[in-house]
Amino acid sequence: MTYLSEFQQAVAYSQQLGVKPDMTFAQERLLVPKNLEAIPYMVRDVLGELTPADLVAQCLSIHLRLVPVLEKVFGVQPAFTIGYIKSGSTFRFKTLDNYFSELAANGLGTRTFEAHAWLTLPSMEILDFSLPTSMALINGWTEGEGMVLSGHADELKHNLSYHPQLVGAEFINKLGLIWTTS
Repeated sequence: MTYLSEFQQAVAYSQQLGVKPDMTFAQERLLVPKNLEAIPYMVRDVLGELTPADLVAQCLSIHLRLVPVLEKVFGVQPAFTIGYIKSGSTFRFKTLDNYFSELAANGLGTRTFEAHAWLTLPSMEILDFSLPTSMALINGWTEGEGMVLSGHADELKHNLSYHPQLVGAEFINKLGLIWTTS
């Protein structure tokens, strides 16, 4: 199944849960050198210098804060995307199929939020500002700290795949995890 197919299913599921993601789709790639070169400077100008500790386990807040920054870079709003990752045969952040509908009905309660968040561009290219640094610090790796995982979701290397389940920040607002102004 392609990322686009999974993303469209995630949009439909989000709508069932009362989230109205506003997403356009495009063939044109946006992760071109000119845009990639602008990102670090715009992020720094808006968010300041981020340390690795600022990124570890902060996928929700960092990606929400980066939506308006990246909208300026790309000229389109990236979609706040929630889901899981598969690395080889290992699933990270994968939840039961009813996890999000149960959260929508009952709230988070005392549980921790189990999914991962990243940004998806209309071209189905993704940007993940937190995972490489989180994995590096948690595992004591020197490589990966401060890196951004980016590329077309269907063309990622190292047998890595992203699997969207929800699209839009409204769900996070409804759970009271983070409030956004959108």
